[in-house]
Amino acid sequence: MLTALQYGFSCYTCNRIAPIGSYLNLRTRVIRQLTAPATLPPDGYWARIDPSPTQSIANIARTINKALGTAYSAENFQRHKDVPDEKP
Repeated sequence: MLTALQYGFSCYTCNRIAPIGSYLNLRTRVIRQLTAPATLPPDGYWARIDPSPTQSIANIARTINKALGTAYSAENFQRHKDVPDEKP
């Protein structure tokens, strides 16, 4: 499924600056929405599912289902939460 995702969408590795849009990490099923170019979290590969940073999770799930032949719903995904770095 990861190969199909890579062929269907632009993919970015973690810690790489990515353009505005909605991104999926299929391994963790986390959606990250960037309103400005930013570095993606260190969680593996991120696929740019939609160029809009405000797309609903339900619409993102439909886009993924159409591309991969899956049956995800919005409940299968969670939004990425920014967590500040811990200080020693």
